[in-house]
Amino acid sequence: MANVRIIQGPDKGKEIDISERECFIGRDTDIGKLRDGAVSRKHARIYRKGDSFFIEDLNSVNGTFVNGVRIARPLKLKQGDQIRIGKSIMVFSEEEPIEIPLDETEFGQLIDLDTEGSMVDSAIMSAIPSDKEVLIAPKEPHQANKHLRVLYELVSATNSIFNIEQLMQKVMDLIFRELRVDRGFILLMNEKTKKLEPVVVKYRKSNQEQIISTSNTIIEHVMTKREGVLCTNAMTDQRFSKGESIQGFKISSVICVPIIAHDKILGIIHIDCSSANFTYNEPQLYLLTAIGYQAGLAVQNVQLYHDSVKAERLAAAGQTVASLSHYIKNILQGLQGGADTVELGLRSENLKISETGWRIVNRNLDKIQNLMLNMLALGKEREPLLEMTQLNAIVSDVIDLTQKQADDKGVMLLTDLDENLPAIPVDANGIHRVLLNIVNNAIDAVPENTGAVTISSSFDEKNQQAVITVGDNGEGIAPNEIENIFDMFHSTKGHGGTGLGLAVSKKIIEEHSGTITVSSHHKQGSIFTIKLPANQPKYNASDQTSGISETH
Repeated sequence: MANVRIIQGPDKGKEIDISERECFIGRDTDIGKLRDGAVSRKHARIYRKGDSFFIEDLNSVNGTFVNGVRIARPLKLKQGDQIRIGKSIMVFSEEEPIEIPLDETEFGQLIDLDTEGSMVDSAIMSAIPSDKEVLIAPKEPHQANKHLRVLYELVSATNSIFNIEQLMQKVMDLIFRELRVDRGFILLMNEKTKKLEPVVVKYRKSNQEQIISTSNTIIEHVMTKREGVLCTNAMTDQRFSKGESIQGFKISSVICVPIIAHDKILGIIHIDCSSANFTYNEPQLYLLTAIGYQAGLAVQNVQLYHDSVKAERLAAAGQTVASLSHYIKNILQGLQGGADTVELGLRSENLKISETGWRIVNRNLDKIQNLMLNMLALGKEREPLLEMTQLNAIVSDVIDLTQKQADDKGVMLLTDLDENLPAIPVDANGIHRVLLNIVNNAIDAVPENTGAVTISSSFDEKNQQAVITVGDNGEGIAPNEIENIFDMFHSTKGHGGTGLGLAVSKKIIEEHSGTITVSSHHKQGSIFTIKLPANQPKYNASDQTSGISETH
């Protein structure tokens, strides 16, 4: 059963059945209808004649191309022929539908590797081994200057690029600038599939874009021999008679070099130009081979960079799991203990025991909620939603939420709030999270029954900023802990803390262009100081000042 499968264009993946005597392809047809705007209403016709299929262009505006050549009269199709109509590329098959590899890209449709030698005859004219010796400049002064300049520019241009595609595009741009190139492409080895995949295809002229046919023998030679080659490609269409084939005959001068790093082959660079206008020489082969070797080192550096980033991410993930697992385990144990106490009270019909158990459950539910909110705040990059807000209202709400925890431990919560503190633009929910984290830490840090936590507010007229302090009379923070106190997963509570609260607080304050600092003395406690600017470049103006608009 004959068909064509579209591999590029608006209808990519569509199959057109050509089992009937003929099939019209275009924007206004039945079976072969395409959505490609560059296709004529009735663009081409594929029809059967005897046991063969032919394609005919129907005087379309943009023409019909088969294997990169525009057809002027009906042409016999063979298995695997690539047909280009407008911006759509399709593959003809008389047998089973052709399976396109999953890693096929739009670049892949523009490169045809002739594996059978039926389209391309190649002759290698010169070869140079690709090793570190090619980085040494030639003896001839003019060539040496160009050689060193190009390699220096390549290193300078690629040492800060950490994306393989962008890196290869930069390499190809440099090649096009320094050498006479009509067409060029770069193939890199996929480590998983062990197959070469195109990453860059470039043409000197925009209207020159067509399928590049080249000899697979050349590429295999470059890959196995690890050397750059200079050769000529004779592009022939064997289906024309000898008298007509001279018009379809194209001679190209070609250089193909390996991309190699420390004896590991990573891919190839392939360039060509019409030998009617220009023919490559050995100095240019030497230069491109050096570029390929240097490009290989750059690719390897990018791979090493991504490997290190991956290792850091894995280490961070491991640290996250290790840091949170003990804390979550403690919460679960608390929940289990509270649930057992509730169950004991229910069985003995003792309401006081059940109430005690429920308080344990409730405290651990609060811990889970705080953990979740801290993780969300830390993991999400966002701009704070600034509104004119009374900070004293936020402080009062935090006191209300933490009073029960303080009472259970016998801790006094004291306030010293400036009644004349003006409203300033802040994200109320964010600042609420900061104060809740710091006050909870302060309550945990002070001793039972004798502990005290003081929250104060004031306004610095000179620097136009609001100041909030949270002080406690706990043991204080050891000098070697102070500098790491705001680091993620750094906790002075052992398994009793996550090390997220202060890291989240610092992130939120910095999002407000503010500062958070701590001073601490042994046996005298600690004081956290938050400074928030009263003037923000942008904030959502409101007719009213606000406090806490959502429940927490």
